[in-house]
Amino acid sequence: MTEQRLAAPARLVTAYAAWEWTAVSCYAEQTTWRLDRDGARARFVKVAQVGAYPGLAAEADRTRWAGAHGLPVPDVIATGSDGTVDWLVTAGIPGLPGTDPTLGDVRQAVTALAEGLRRLHDSAPVAKCPFDFRLVAAMAHATRRVAAGQVDPAEDFDEDHRHLDPQGALDELERLRPDGEDLVVCHGDYCPPNALITAGRVTGYVDLGELGVATGGGTSPSPHGPSPGTTGLAWSPCSWPPTARRRIRSARRSTGFSTTSHPDQPQLATSPRCASGQVSSRTWDRRPIGRLR
Repeated sequence: MTEQRLAAPARLVTAYAAWEWTAVSCYAEQTTWRLDRDGARARFVKVAQVGAYPGLAAEADRTRWAGAHGLPVPDVIATGSDGTVDWLVTAGIPGLPGTDPTLGDVRQAVTALAEGLRRLHDSAPVAKCPFDFRLVAAMAHATRRVAAGQVDPAEDFDEDHRHLDPQGALDELERLRPDGEDLVVCHGDYCPPNALITAGRVTGYVDLGELGVATGGGTSPSPHGPSPGTTGLAWSPCSWPPTARRRIRSARRSTGFSTTSHPDQPQLATSPRCASGQVSSRTWDRRPIGRLR
């Protein structure tokens, strides 16, 4: 499957003219390239349409925060905007994406992903994290998206819940809203390609645009996916933008393996190819029943 590629701004093309560009994730709203040059560490250039959620400035801020608090994440080299597209340039870090077939036994990869997630939750300091997606913030976010007409049940809801309109989904989320939260710093998009593995251990985290304080599981609400212990429509005030929805559909068509109980629970899936023919390393880790993000 191919997707339209978003062009890189001319200033980046010029700045990295001596590097070899390989598209690794291609969507009309966001495209990522790997840049290679002899004797230099690989770099990654991510370009997104201005206004795309969550935004590359947000990803840069969160990545810098995570690195400053001891998490193995890429160094942010540059970020900017020309008013049409935003961009983010980061340094490559050790490890293979959790979807890499050379990792071998899937069970070992799953174990590594689980252990890597536990280390992230145990080490990232909730009290020092300025990025909030707890109950109040999450519900307010969902409400704003519904009011703006950015939620389409035909696109955003799973089959069992397409009988709900957006306001009905909000009402259901409010009915299922839990009384408490089990707070951790969540990665926000924890899935196999976003956890880099070396020798059976997660050695890096990437794509941190939605990192923030949220619930880590239990019966508390998840900012990105269904929470265990809920029924029917999960407490998940989330709705992916068009790029993300296409990733979800592509992953489901490719594998049929899709189970997620909270924002940072990994799952395995495959992803579409870029227009260049390169296999994208992206998958989607979350399967919310009602997406209002």
